[in-house]
Amino acid sequence: MATSRGRQALEGVTGEITDDDVRAAAVIATMLGVLIANRYLGSLNDTRWVSSTLDGIGLDGPAAWWRSITDGFRHKDFNRKAYFATFRIFVYLVPALIVARTVLRVPMSTLGWRVSTRHAGIYGVLYVAMLPLVLVASRLDSFRAVYPFYSPNFWESAWPWFVVWEALYFLHFIGLELFFRGFVIHGLEPSFGKMAVVIAVIPYVMIHFSKPLPEAIGSIVAGLVLGVLSLRSGSAFWGGVLHFGVALTMDLLTY
Repeated sequence: MATSRGRQALEGVTGEITDDDVRAAAVIATMLGVLIANRYLGSLNDTRWVSSTLDGIGLDGPAAWWRSITDGFRHKDFNRKAYFATFRIFVYLVPALIVARTVLRVPMSTLGWRVSTRHAGIYGVLYVAMLPLVLVASRLDSFRAVYPFYSPNFWESAWPWFVVWEALYFLHFIGLELFFRGFVIHGLEPSFGKMAVVIAVIPYVMIHFSKPLPEAIGSIVAGLVLGVLSLRSGSAFWGGVLHFGVALTMDLLTY
């Protein structure tokens, strides 16, 4: 193993492009594409690109329907939030799956896409440790201005609107963790070793730039801890469960 790594390092110095280089480049390119897609196509406040695209290919009816449910419908806030979550579920999972199958050529289970009970109890301990911080944060105006991420209007009951939203929110966090702590970290680990955890933290923090400053700073610690646990356990699933548990608690405290 040491000889193989030494040979690959030497080839890198002499200008040879190794298979690991190609795989790492594919993972990084996918990561950049996901960040750009989320920022410019998955925006909460501007979904007009969908109707514009439909108009452009002659689907005027669906384009008008899309505008009505995201701009004029009485449930437009829910619809926009549902779009936000659904878009991210798709963009976190589908490109990673395609790249893993066509470029990395490895089973998804080797990229953290599996459920393992190993270290599962640690995530429960982390949730309990996070509770005091969440309680304090829920009282701060900066957090109350953002959370709950979706709050039903007075004409919308908790069921089904809030419950359906939280189900989508849960799947969004599972997708997020499978992408950053699964696909990215495990995909980069053959080339960068444990530094893959640090690399994955960078884009993860970037998606928190619109959140309150303490949350953005906290995402650094969370990214490192969840990344290390994912590498050790081989599973990113429970990170998604923990992430959702914290988010749901914040939503309920600020509801």
